Amino acid sequence: MHQARDTLSRTNVDAEAANRIMSDLVILHGVRWLLNHDVFPFDSYTVEYGNENRNGFDIRAAASGSTLIGEAFNVAQSFFQNKKNAMLKKLRDPAATADFKVIMFNHDAVRSNYAPKSQAEEFFVVVNIGTGVARVVPDPALDVVAHQSSVARLPSAG
Repeated sequence: MHQARDTLSRTNVDAEAANRIMSDLVILHGVRWLLNHDVFPFDSYTVEYGNENRNGFDIRAAASGSTLIGEAFNVAQSFFQNKKNAMLKKLRDPAATADFKVIMFNHDAVRSNYAPKSQAEEFFVVVNIGTGVARVVPDPALDVVAHQSSVARLPSAG
């Protein structure tokens, strides 16, 4: 009986270690994809792997007066909503100020057409760690185009 308990605890430790590794892969592939596709106005990102917590957030970036903070995780589909809500609470805390707030997670935690409701500065980065491909919801490039289009339609003073 004692051996079964020891095996169970080792299994739990192994599962937690595997999940941390998978979360690190989400960060690695997600940030690499962001850099390769110039999604946000940053040439570099600072990331925390594993269970470090020196900077308060898993992902940070700053350049030309703009800042980004983010959280990243790997989670089963059944736990996604709870994990997402916890991360949104952290990012929406009044002390968490940034121009861009990002939640980065594994693609198989949600359906392929996942389109969450978000606040203006919030972005969801959905990462396929098998292919290294990601997508951002909402797409900041589309948001910039929409903003430029609405500005172009404004009547001129004259």
